[in-house]
Amino acid sequence: MKMVLWAGTALACCGLAACGGSGRTVTVVKTTTIAAAASTTPATATAPSTTATTTATRTTTASGKPPVCSQKVTDTLQGTCVKGDVRLTVTGRAHPLVLKTLKVRYKRLRVAAGTASSDGVHATATGAFVIVSVAVTNRTNSPQEFRGAGDETATLVVDNRQYTQDTHAATEADDASFMFQMKTIQPDEAQTGDLVFDVPEARVAAIKDHGVILFADFGRGADENPPLGAIRLYN
Repeated sequence: MKMVLWAGTALACCGLAACGGSGRTVTVVKTTTIAAAASTTPATATAPSTTATTTATRTTTASGKPPVCSQKVTDTLQGTCVKGDVRLTVTGRAHPLVLKTLKVRYKRLRVAAGTASSDGVHATATGAFVIVSVAVTNRTNSPQEFRGAGDETATLVVDNRQYTQDTHAATEADDASFMFQMKTIQPDEAQTGDLVFDVPEARVAAIKDHGVILFADFGRGADENPPLGAIRLYN
């Protein structure tokens, strides 16, 4: 399973499987008492309570600092790792990705083989359209726009290959895409939309095994070497 980091304006790729580093995994167990619905008979009955235990893991080095990004770390990491000057926050698809200016929650992934269409407008893929639905929350104090393209705020990575959105399909053939909706996201507001990628058919099957979507903060491109976020599509 491969994930890619960008470093500097040259968009230098670093397959994390080749990056060193080790860390320790800390398991955090949280116990929560939840009140169940009260019984209606007898009238004096009280609501019983149940106890739910949730477990989360995070990885740190022996000094408590974020570990160096490596394939072993990022395959299961729920948190931040570093590689040179790049900070990467990693999450699985069941958890939200939280960056400084935005929060992204994975919704679903679907594949449109060959064509995509909306209101009679068709777009033809070179390979197949991989459509990933996410919800983006604005964490800033002012309105923001999220397109997921152009400034490379969202990039699909499969087998160390990077795919930006297919502009024609996203703007013409998918009325649920962020680029088609062209909405401004208000502070604390969430917008749900699609990211549309044209991926060679030979790579489609690999996405659910080791595909990753990289995100950058509002107004920041991955080539600017900002803190980045990654949502694993395989766990």
